[in-house]
Amino acid sequence: MIHIQKISIAVITAFMTILIASCTSNNFGMPTEMSVAADAVANNARSAAEETLADEQDQKNKSSKKTLSWKPSSQAENNAVIKLGRDEELKPEALDISVQIDGFRARVVIDGFYTNPHNRNLEGSFKFRLPNGVVPYFFAFGETATSIESNLKTPLIFDTPNQPLSRLSPQSLMGQRASRWLEPKEAIMVSREKAAFAYNDTVARQVDPALLEWAGAGVFSAKVFPLQARKTHRVVLGYDLNLNRFDKDLILDLPVTNDSIQKRINLFINQKAAKEIVLNRIIKDELQAPVIISKNNELVQQTIEGTDFNGIRVTVKQHANVALMGQDEAGSFFAKQWKVDLPATDSASHPRAVFALDTSLSASPEKFHLWVKLIEKILLENESEITEFSLLTFNIHSHWWKKAFVKNTTAQRQELKTYLNQLILEGATDLASALNSAAAPKWWTEESSDNQNSNKQFDLFLLSDGAITWGEKESFFISESIKKNINKFQTVNQLYTYRLGQSGEDIKLLTHLTREIGGGSYQLTNDTDLDQLATAHKMVPWKIESVELKGANDILISGRPNSVYPGQLITLTGRVLSELDNKIVLTFSKGEIIKSAQVPITIKIDSSLTSRVFGQIAVNQLESIAALEQKVASAFANHFRVPGKSSSLLMLESKEDYERYQIKPSEDAFVAGHKQISKIFAELSEGFAETLSDPKKRLIAQIEKLEKMTVINFSLPDSVSILIDDMPMNIFNISANEKISEKIDKQWVPEKYLQNLQPEAIKYDELQTEALRRYKKYSAQDAIKVLSSLIEQMPSDVAIIRDVAFAAESWGLYQQAFNLHLTAANLRPYEPQSYTYLAKLAHQLNNNDLALIYFEMGLASKWSNRFGDYELIHKLDYANFLRLSSTQETNQKFYAQDYAKLKLNSLSREINLTGSDLIVAISWNTDRTDIDLHIIEPSGEECYYKHNKTESNGFMTKDVTEGFGPEMYVNKSAPKGQYDLLVKYFSSDQNKLGLKTKVLIRTIRNWGTNEEIEDLQTVTLENQQQKQLIAMIKI
Repeated sequence: MIHIQKISIAVITAFMTILIASCTSNNFGMPTEMSVAADAVANNARSAAEETLADEQDQKNKSSKKTLSWKPSSQAENNAVIKLGRDEELKPEALDISVQIDGFRARVVIDGFYTNPHNRNLEGSFKFRLPNGVVPYFFAFGETATSIESNLKTPLIFDTPNQPLSRLSPQSLMGQRASRWLEPKEAIMVSREKAAFAYNDTVARQVDPALLEWAGAGVFSAKVFPLQARKTHRVVLGYDLNLNRFDKDLILDLPVTNDSIQKRINLFINQKAAKEIVLNRIIKDELQAPVIISKNNELVQQTIEGTDFNGIRVTVKQHANVALMGQDEAGSFFAKQWKVDLPATDSASHPRAVFALDTSLSASPEKFHLWVKLIEKILLENESEITEFSLLTFNIHSHWWKKAFVKNTTAQRQELKTYLNQLILEGATDLASALNSAAAPKWWTEESSDNQNSNKQFDLFLLSDGAITWGEKESFFISESIKKNINKFQTVNQLYTYRLGQSGEDIKLLTHLTREIGGGSYQLTNDTDLDQLATAHKMVPWKIESVELKGANDILISGRPNSVYPGQLITLTGRVLSELDNKIVLTFSKGEIIKSAQVPITIKIDSSLTSRVFGQIAVNQLESIAALEQKVASAFANHFRVPGKSSSLLMLESKEDYERYQIKPSEDAFVAGHKQISKIFAELSEGFAETLSDPKKRLIAQIEKLEKMTVINFSLPDSVSILIDDMPMNIFNISANEKISEKIDKQWVPEKYLQNLQPEAIKYDELQTEALRRYKKYSAQDAIKVLSSLIEQMPSDVAIIRDVAFAAESWGLYQQAFNLHLTAANLRPYEPQSYTYLAKLAHQLNNNDLALIYFEMGLASKWSNRFGDYELIHKLDYANFLRLSSTQETNQKFYAQDYAKLKLNSLSREINLTGSDLIVAISWNTDRTDIDLHIIEPSGEECYYKHNKTESNGFMTKDVTEGFGPEMYVNKSAPKGQYDLLVKYFSSDQNKLGLKTKVLIRTIRNWGTNEEIEDLQTVTLENQQQKQLIAMIKI
């Protein structure tokens, strides 16, 4: 990581049309975000940028004053909408924003007003992207007294209070709005699994909850229900963030929508440490004349209102050596930022480099162009040292440009540029697979294997935002897997990652990778340019030996770095025990050199924001080891209100609802006040990283989590638990063994598809059309890459995940389907059909032991009645698996074979269906949907839920009206002739608009015999209340 002093105006000017940066920053141990951004139109921008960069040296020599431009307001930040379905959304009709600034920290509360124009109640998805590293602390939702007929005419929704700093605390936000809402509700922090279960179960009872969940890097998704017909609703969201730094100034850039709606921003600035405060209004993305805010009191208050502006910039010329002080129920805390002031030493670049370049949908187009430009710069600026290089591009698949190292020459760089210009930016992001491929290229390790003395090392440069949406997502699983490859083949010397101020960067993961593997993470900031970034990896880091501050303990550094670079901005925080000393003492080492640095604290600002600085840094560190410290991680997340991987913000209708789901947020403050994070990490065993990357322990932890969810009464038989304990670790790995797709260039796809291939603009139907085209013309892998763009855009939407999983399975991509259903199971562990899908796919992948475990998990609870005859159908599948596995020959030993024989005997006694001539089963991907299976027998008799038994002894299982299925038809002695299989789309979730429902249909003939034949197909249902013929079968 690096934070360099100089700035290139040429670069800033050139990239004004291709950069998109975060509106603000809250890096927690990483340098601040670049506040320069750009137009999304990249074609003209690319040539303009290249032209400017060619003259960069001349520009550097010119004397000019440093300036910081405003980014265009096409950003998603603070412009949240409520999506009602695939293509419809509600935009805010008014925004009322309050901002509290204390030193380097700010708190933002946004009141948005949304009107449902439809004549029925709906469920909405309030999805929004926050600045990098930022998570919300407050979420509330409710109906206002305004109807669509009365129109929204009042520009100011509430009066400015006399005590502005207290008004932004969670305790006071609701009270201040009480008279303006109709029974508003505030979300509370709850463990993520329990929150999701309570939300879905409550919606099924037609009560109005809301749920805010982490959905990937910088993205939070809030389900809101009900949006009352033709009524206006208020959504309140609050978050904290660090201010940007530019030279010696602190800057808050706050963009808002360009729409001509009522907007008000109330500023409350603690100016105790401020020399001067400057405000700029932004109109049509242009900085207006600055206004110097007078400092009459310690607290500065300013209001900006109107309809024409689309943002503000606040510049605080800050005194140095400022620390925040504050307290809550868990204790007293301090927080301090420091720009590392240590001597810089450079080393030579490794002569060999591998670049791993992200080409997923989220790279389009701004990030990709900047990453490409950085690669060009690294190769050019280090031409005398990096003598050869190779490049790997990746989305859900990985492709080598050339399976060789090529010379770093002008001709090769131009050839690479031509190659990259033909790539399509599409698909989800499988970073784990890409880094494993890049760390141990088969063409390199196998080629060099004959010569054991050859030097196989190279430096690995990662150009990606680190936001994983496909494949392995757990940080220690990724880093440990890569380290094993590196150690086996002695390849990667150092790993370097880059963060360019773009939205959606996963700061925690990028920092984790460089910390655990070795290397550096570098930041393009307001004070750096690409030339400086291109040589930053040569800077030798200083190792952190100790951090001390008299009067404090449990001192944390954001990102938990083990080394730092000169110029890097870090955030330190800790617990205050007594009067603090006036300096923090840090000790560093570099080889034999030991050096101490003193960080002075001369000005202290009392701030209600301080405790959450500590809390967020603590939670980020705890969630990296959540498998070992889940209870502590959840307690800290709940107390400090940090939603993420451990906890979500959930609101229910009443106190009784919270009691029904046994939600008791009571002892969290005690845990947060007594557990020391630094001590937890100090006491970790030496091999804790290997423990956190153990797939067997991960599954056991998932089972234990299910057993603690008392609302589902989950309990595995002791015999199965013992089986799991005795199985080797390799059983719990699903290895990658599928063919990778071919590289598809731009000229091979329809122009219309390319034009609409933009984040936030992709269309479901267009992706489906292109996927089917690729499936027919190229391969299933090419097709699933197209559909994975849906996952890239909506990584936590379970309906979409299952939609893509059904397609993968129907195309024979069992590993891809398995991983997708595993993601759905982790997100919604109380929906049992996931365990059936996982079991059957594990069997397809020849992992019978894992299949047996998932079949047992599907029987380990009395699931909700809304899943119909799930248990019966699951047992049928389980018995069929046991019968097939008893005769199946695989390369992998079946450790549970003896147990399987006993289980088959007991299930056979329960299910007397052996030899059934015809079985048809359906399940679907969307919740609260009623799909009916109809079978017309050769006699013309129709079997369905109203006529569930026929003269030929065919029968239909229980009708499922509000879940995901399954429904099943069975006929043991089916008369010969034609059977018509139909499905009727009886009803969908009326709270959602336009959501596609996909049905997975399985037909089995001669079940339980040697002549058994099974067919699988997926169909998309279009029109409700109509029967759709899906197959005709002859017996």
